[in-house]
Amino acid sequence: MAKIAEIDQDAWNEWVAGRPPVVQEMCAKLPPDRLYLLTPTGQRVTLVSYSENGTVTVAVTGGYNAVTFDRQVFGINPDDLTECDLPGEDEWLGTLLTEAADVDEFIDVIRPSVLESGMTNMVPNAPHEGPGAASSRTFPIDAVVGGDGGNDGNV
Repeated sequence: MAKIAEIDQDAWNEWVAGRPPVVQEMCAKLPPDRLYLLTPTGQRVTLVSYSENGTVTVAVTGGYNAVTFDRQVFGINPDDLTECDLPGEDEWLGTLLTEAADVDEFIDVIRPSVLESGMTNMVPNAPHEGPGAASSRTFPIDAVVGGDGGNDGNV
């Protein structure tokens, strides 16, 4: 399994101790210094934050995948993440669109066909209420985890 960042263990332990129990449990299950496979999509992701509603936010980037644009996705069920290895040397990696205006234009073009196809319900925990909703209290981990998480500054 791939360790992708260094953690200041003392700072991490202090940070975790100050969080609600649900976040502490997620921190124990999903250390932020690892690379994870988002099983419903097959994409490699890094952790961005833990939420009080029992979900996490992840970064999907060209550092570990071939993607149209880098993004952060909230409302991810921790059970949908498994530790994984780094991409193989023969795998395509990178981000096609890196300028915000290009990403916005792409989303505007693709959105109608995604909505028409019903693909909006493909990933569990996508609704904006209930267990997959974004919490008003999320806990970003970047203060205690070093490394760029493979995002090359594009997220």
